[in-house]
Amino acid sequence: MLSRLSIRDIVLIDRLDIDVLALGARGDQALIRQGAEQGQVTAAFEVGATHPARALLKANDIAAEDELILRRVQFADGRTRAFINEQPVGVQVMKEIGAALVEIHGQHDERALVDASTHRRLLDAFGALDEEAATVAVLWEARRSAAAAAEAHRAEMERAKREGDWLRHAVEELGKLSPQAGEETTLAERRSVMMQAEKVAEDLREAHEVIAGGNSTAPVLASVIRRLERRAAQAPTLIEPVVKALDSALTALEETRGHLEAALRATDVDPAELERIEERLFALRAAGRKYNVPVDELAALAQRYKSDIALIDASGEFKPLKLEGAKFTTHIESDAAAAGPSGIDRVEFWVQTNPGARPGPLMKVASGGELTRFLLALKVVLADRGSAPTLVFDEIDTGVGGAAADAIGVRLKRLARGVQVLAVTHAPQVAVRANRHYVISKDALGGGRRVATRVREVAAEKRREEIARMLAGAEITNEARAAAEQLIKAAS
Repeated sequence: MLSRLSIRDIVLIDRLDIDVLALGARGDQALIRQGAEQGQVTAAFEVGATHPARALLKANDIAAEDELILRRVQFADGRTRAFINEQPVGVQVMKEIGAALVEIHGQHDERALVDASTHRRLLDAFGALDEEAATVAVLWEARRSAAAAAEAHRAEMERAKREGDWLRHAVEELGKLSPQAGEETTLAERRSVMMQAEKVAEDLREAHEVIAGGNSTAPVLASVIRRLERRAAQAPTLIEPVVKALDSALTALEETRGHLEAALRATDVDPAELERIEERLFALRAAGRKYNVPVDELAALAQRYKSDIALIDASGEFKPLKLEGAKFTTHIESDAAAAGPSGIDRVEFWVQTNPGARPGPLMKVASGGELTRFLLALKVVLADRGSAPTLVFDEIDTGVGGAAADAIGVRLKRLARGVQVLAVTHAPQVAVRANRHYVISKDALGGGRRVATRVREVAAEKRREEIARMLAGAEITNEARAAAEQLIKAAS
């Protein structure tokens, strides 16, 4: 309810008369009382915790714990300011909240029932559907957010496609470089130490020659100490302090010699190692300049580029799988009469296998081979969205060969990073991508009257021979073996 209303210097009234200005009505400098610089209207309301105005306040980040105070200031020069709980707000926000607090029914254009935009709310209120209406509003915003995210994703895919060749080059280059976080600092410090060591090594060698070389005083001091020790009994008070001091000096010389030798070992720089460090450091810094990032961010950049390439691959799965003319769509039909726990929508994947062909349900339109390749493409795209732990593909390469078969093998390998993949294949391009191989054969039993199926694992050293057999058939030639070797190398 409205608990207080305060008006100052509005029209002919200096105080207390009621006006709608505090509720967001259009301001006008003509409202200001003659001689006043500004006028203002302040209205205070007490509203419950579930009042619709509370939702509007929250949506506009306006704090309101207890009383709700709306204040409108109109200046004589035409400027206007609006405040809710002393927080500046736009006039439109004040108007929306004001409409939720007060309805004015009169002869002017602010009459509530004249505004058709309020009719839905009134009807919902009559039917006690406020909560359901609020849920629809939330779902609508969620739908808008999802649509915006999808559009942003499409834009990212298009950008990645335009930069595809360059991205693949960058990923390959950065992959070979394999930068590590903190590597630049470590290499730079090691290089600095090695370069400084070269500069001080000569001075250290000269100092070592003085302390431990042919002209060292250490042997002379040792000889003097021995002679004085023999005379110690004759004049102990004279000799003992001298021997003690000389002994300390000799000990200091020995310690100095040890430190010098340790320092010389540290300065024993391997020129080849220094060259390797410098080459690595310069290569990292050159890559940082090329890609315009600090060296420590190169690894993260490479990962980001890999993600961009994944976008390209995800958007272009069909072409490598010999489905370049196909289109995949999600067909949605809504039927309120068929409402259930999942809503009223019936969702089915449809495909158009060739340009000009009539699209239809995936299971009816696609041939056996096409269906399996569609499934493979879907599984690759949705690999991180959950899958059965084991996937079996039965002759997925039927009717394709060469590059298409190789593309199938690549995608099966990619799938196998997250789940177990079993593939029955006659294509060597697919087989070489597997980690383990089995040969299925039929053996005659009982004099040929019965046949039994046998499965045996192909040992690693026999792998090339089996791939060559798949390439050549019954007679394995040297050319087939060479081709098999090439396939295996390319796959690894």
